[in-house]
Amino acid sequence: MGAKQHAINEEILINDLKQGNPSSFEQIFKLYGDALVCFLQKYCEDEEMIQDLAQETFTRLWEYRHRLKQSSNLKNYIFTIAINLYRNKRKEAFQINPFSMNSMEEKGIHLKDKNKDYTECLSDQELVKYLQEKVLELPETEKAIFIMKKVNNMTYDEISGIVGGSARNIKRKVKKCIDKLLLDLEKKGYSKEGITLWAIL
Repeated sequence: MGAKQHAINEEILINDLKQGNPSSFEQIFKLYGDALVCFLQKYCEDEEMIQDLAQETFTRLWEYRHRLKQSSNLKNYIFTIAINLYRNKRKEAFQINPFSMNSMEEKGIHLKDKNKDYTECLSDQELVKYLQEKVLELPETEKAIFIMKKVNNMTYDEISGIVGGSARNIKRKVKKCIDKLLLDLEKKGYSKEGITLWAIL
């Protein structure tokens, strides 16, 4: 099928969909359902979430079919719905529990006091709380990026797919967050050489 014929067929599908034709919706699902799943697999490894996102995407397509323009690229329109849903779900997850009080202790964060022997490794709840507070004081974008990378163990590519920008730029922002946290800890009385935040840094 030529590009022109494909465009004409899509316009017919869109028109029928806007009219509430269920058969057109089923045809669109058959055309783009598998492609959508493959697209989402580039951003998400959770198969259950992928299936839920795909289902919700087509549900949204049907519910808001009246918003479709006759000239819309149907595939791009569907993929845009899906990636926006994915980003929103990730953001909601961070907002619900962005930095749990126990997460650092569970990950084995250790701090060494510059006024004590560096062989004496501390797991100090007060310092964990202090570090948590400092992370939550970061600007919203930097905070989200830091948590995605260092608490949720997401890759730079996965993060860039959510917040935008290049993976290299995301890495640079994470490094900036780490430097700020280390500086805050030095001000608290912990030397940079004595800090072994290996679990998140």
